[in-house]
Amino acid sequence: MLQSQKLEAMGTLTGGIAHDFNNILSVIMGYSDLAVNSMKPDHPGRKYITELLKSTERSKDLITQILTFSHQNIVAPKPLMIRPIVKEVIKLLKASFPSNIIIRQDIPSALCTIMAEPIQIHQILMNICTNSRHAMVDHGGKLDIKVENVCLNEQYTSRYQDVQPGPFLKQSITDSGQSIPHDIIDHIFDPYFTTKAKDKGTGLGLSVVHGIVRNYKGLITVKSQPGKGTTFNVYIPAIESVPIPDKTPAIISADQKAGRHVLFIDDEIDITQLMKIGLQTTGFCVKAFTDSRIALTAFESAPQSFDAVITDMTMPDITGDILAMKIKNIRPDIPIILCTGFSEKVTPQNAHEFGIDAFVFKPYLINDLVKIIGSVLPDGRDMSIRK
Repeated sequence: MLQSQKLEAMGTLTGGIAHDFNNILSVIMGYSDLAVNSMKPDHPGRKYITELLKSTERSKDLITQILTFSHQNIVAPKPLMIRPIVKEVIKLLKASFPSNIIIRQDIPSALCTIMAEPIQIHQILMNICTNSRHAMVDHGGKLDIKVENVCLNEQYTSRYQDVQPGPFLKQSITDSGQSIPHDIIDHIFDPYFTTKAKDKGTGLGLSVVHGIVRNYKGLITVKSQPGKGTTFNVYIPAIESVPIPDKTPAIISADQKAGRHVLFIDDEIDITQLMKIGLQTTGFCVKAFTDSRIALTAFESAPQSFDAVITDMTMPDITGDILAMKIKNIRPDIPIILCTGFSEKVTPQNAHEFGIDAFVFKPYLINDLVKIIGSVLPDGRDMSIRK
């Protein structure tokens, strides 16, 4: 319980840092993208800014990892049979592991369904197995991967936070390598904690795994004994029936048309200025505000003059979800896009309850936002920037 509370506190701290950095990265990515789009293809500086954009993408991936550790990464789980994913991971492992490590598998065909995101299940297995590889790389050994259906009772789950008894899918990864020392085993899920050399790992792998599993209301355990290796057990709740996914109407593509009026709200002045410039370069007419109260007053005074509203989630005075509901009360048909890196309150699953029509996840490029605007406009026109 103490370990879980400590990780929760660290997750809150790192999540806050990641969100602040997301805002900074949004500005760097946005202006870099505008600079590239304003240059001719043969401009000598274009390749330098293109490389800068590549680096921001890597930074974006790192933030995603941090938010996953801190249980603050938005995902859209779907009914999933993981057998093909496990098989794919094992295929990749066999191609990359040294020949002195033998990989064995026990993956029956009759496995229960879980609600999960395929890429994250892939991450769980790859990160744990990569750790096992490091434990056996010097002397070789055996890696056993087993998947099975289990049922956890209340006596067992009561020892863990936010875990309910019932059917689970259990993934067991066992290696015969050197064990994890007793004095550090309580720290292996801490972010940036690693026993590897400086150039061999970031220390984020297992903390990311922990974040993914906790997001799914599952649990992860580890047992390690000298001379017997280490076993990681990952439990993810099973679902009894497969829900039918909502069908999203197809977007009708059409040429970009100028003159659409957008109301943009974000309390970060740098982001507000960037998005106003970026959207105007694509032909939009933009009114941008850093104060959600003033933005609401502007909408109230002329609700029919806007074609779409784009708002940040976390703002002082009026948050994005409350602002969206107030605007929808005035004009129910206005499309509203929520910009966020994370929100416990508003998710893709319950967005309609708050009047949200679409999400754009920070950090994002101008073209990402333009495409989403196009998808929520009544005629569904494709508003992609022509590069």
